[in-house]
Formats: sequence, C-alpha cells, structure tokens
Amino acid sequence: CEAVGFQGSKSPKEPEQLRKLFIGGLSFETTDESLRSHFEQWGTLMDCVVMRDPDTKRSRGFASVTFDDHDSVDKIVIQKYHPVNDNTHVYGQKTRGLYL
Repeated sequence: CEAVGFQGSKSPKEPEQLRKLFIGGLSFETTDESLRSHFEQWGTLMDCVVMRDPDTKRSRGFASVTFDDHDSVDKIVIQKYHPVNDNTHVYGQKTRGLYL
C-alpha cells in the first residue's frame, strides 16, 4: 500500500509513531486482508500486518496498522471496539511508547 503525501512526496509528513496503531483482540482467523478491509474505511493505509506464530502461521491475536496521517488514528481510538471477522472486542491503541 502506498500513498502520496505533501507536494507529491511518497513519504508522509508525520512521524510513524503518530500514524501507527496496535490492534489487539484479534481472532486466530484474522488475515491481513480482513484487517485491511475494516481499517481502510478510516483512511489510507500505508501498512497492515497481522502478527503470526512462526510455526503454525496462525494469528497471534494482534496486529499493527499504519496510516498516512494521524487523523485516522485519532478517529479509530475514539471508537473503543471494532468488529473484525465478527469479533467485536478488537481494539486500537496508539503506539507511542510501544515497540512494534
């Protein structure tokens, strides 16, 4: 996923830590595509990765999504839970101070 930023630049104006969310509470069936499908309604996604167990390749229950601006992140964290794959207990948390 790629977005065009200020003055035709392909790099966003804001630091990644302001544009990135930790997503927790995912089901084991969650895919990058289903996560992307839900969160792209909030803005332009730069990156969307479900963290997987290296042996089983199943979702570990969390992911990270990065947007092209922080406004999308702010809108998501206002809504406490998000329905992804019929699981309504998925939540987004700003990554400031987290290491992803």
